[in-house]
Amino acid sequence: MKTKSQPRRSEASHERKRLAALRDKFQRTTPTLQELLASGDYEGPVAAEDAWPIDQLLSQIKRLRAASGLTQKQLAAKIGMDVTAMSRLESGRQTNVTMQTLERVARGLGYALRVQMRPLPSPQAA
Repeated sequence: MKTKSQPRRSEASHERKRLAALRDKFQRTTPTLQELLASGDYEGPVAAEDAWPIDQLLSQIKRLRAASGLTQKQLAAKIGMDVTAMSRLESGRQTNVTMQTLERVARGLGYALRVQMRPLPSPQAA
């Protein structure tokens, strides 16, 4: 019997593969803005309110690592991560960070990762 999470995992896996293929394509051939728009692959910019919480979390990781006295290389080794990936993560250049990676980093720093859902503002409040 299939659970409800199985189709979502499959969809998420398909989406990851689709995005990886797009990334590979654009790393091999750097399109101009006009070419990107014409391809139909451009999905528009990420809204600032969507990116802000991630930016804050990445900044917090960097602050906590520095406060703990660990270098990027030391933390990366501690959690079994490539130091280049750790650098990209802290700098915000790692655009597809996973919850598993964030959890590994948090645990390596002696913290637990907490994800929280909050209600959207009501239309009347806008």
